Amino acid sequence: KDKELIEALEGEQGHPVVEVPEAIGVVEKKKPIKAKRKHPGRIPIPEHLEREEIILDIPEQEKICPETGKPLKQIGWEVSEKLEYRPGRLFVNVYKRPKYVSPDPVVSEDLGVITAPMPDHPIQRCKADVGLLSQIIVSKFADHLPLYRQDGIFEREGVTIPRSTQTSWLLQCYKAIVPLGEALKQVVLESDILFTDDTLTPLQAKGHGKVKKGRLWVYVRGGPGPPLAVYDFSPDRSKRRPLDFLENYRGYVHADAYSGYDELFQREGVIEVGCWVHARRKFDEAVSSLPDGRQGGLGRLRRSWAVSDNCTRWSQHVKTWGRSSGVFTEIPMPELSLIGYSKGLKN
Repeated sequence: KDKELIEALEGEQGHPVVEVPEAIGVVEKKKPIKAKRKHPGRIPIPEHLEREEIILDIPEQEKICPETGKPLKQIGWEVSEKLEYRPGRLFVNVYKRPKYVSPDPVVSEDLGVITAPMPDHPIQRCKADVGLLSQIIVSKFADHLPLYRQDGIFEREGVTIPRSTQTSWLLQCYKAIVPLGEALKQVVLESDILFTDDTLTPLQAKGHGKVKKGRLWVYVRGGPGPPLAVYDFSPDRSKRRPLDFLENYRGYVHADAYSGYDELFQREGVIEVGCWVHARRKFDEAVSSLPDGRQGGLGRLRRSWAVSDNCTRWSQHVKTWGRSSGVFTEIPMPELSLIGYSKGLKN
């Protein structure tokens, strides 16, 4: 086989190939030992940036030694610097906290140094303050500004914040707000009226260089309270997504005619509310292909919504009046044959 390979190579290259004599022994190459990566540590804060001092002091009533009753003696300051951001400029918040000890040396050893606590922060011992963290999060996820571009923006301000540091901050912020997401979901699902829909969102497929179709589901609380909303991401549009998210929900669910909701609406205590906005869109699309003046469906929808706008509460009396006046009667139009969507709405 070796001779055949040599002859083939000679024919391709046009010159002889020198044979290498077989080695008497095979020496295995040792794999190089990978050096452990050193953690870069916390980022340094440049000296040229503006400093704003924030004094955090303990209450006056706590400046009395609990053992001797004498005023505490200030021995210095506990200084912490955090890089902060305001739209258009970076600056440094300098938190200065007076340090107190008891004037009695013996008591001071047991009592220790007393200082005011630092403000709450999503990341412990972080060099970035909450304003800068918020800016990075909003720029990346709302303004679609990649971290390497934000790195360049900070470089122009004379501040170096590596992408690895920004990534670490994002992950730690995510872990810090997970409980808020669960609490928001619980509050939204406590309502007996719920609006839901889903929309496409691009999802990068790792290792393929392609984009898949992910789904972002929204659940909005109905009723007179603030319209709180909670989101749920999924890599597909499986019916298991709303079924799992609304596992223990009971109440009215306002949704479109997606067949994935059918099993949800079969659960006891879950009442389907069809979406007329989606249905109206089909009527509106059909108008362009119909003769002039054939817009009865849209007109009847406008009349129904006008009644809805004027009613603060749907009572049985109002419903009876609506049916008798013809406002809520079925639309006897041939256009209904075009609206397969509306046929999927049961209520």
